[in-house]
Amino acid sequence: MSKSEESCPTYGYQERDIYLRKLEVEAEAAQHLHRAKMLQKLFRILRVSHLLRRAIPDR
Repeated sequence: MSKSEESCPTYGYQERDIYLRKLEVEAEAAQHLHRAKMLQKLFRILRVSHLLRRAIPDR
């Protein structure tokens, strides 16, 4: 076993463990992306409703 093998961040892990962690990270990234898109839609709706409220004066 060489020194470079021991310094590898995945040294000692099973392939399965690495694959499962990869799936977890990808799922978290997908959740963050979905949340960001939903927030973007929400703020777009809020901005439009704010502009409409300003454009139509109260009676």
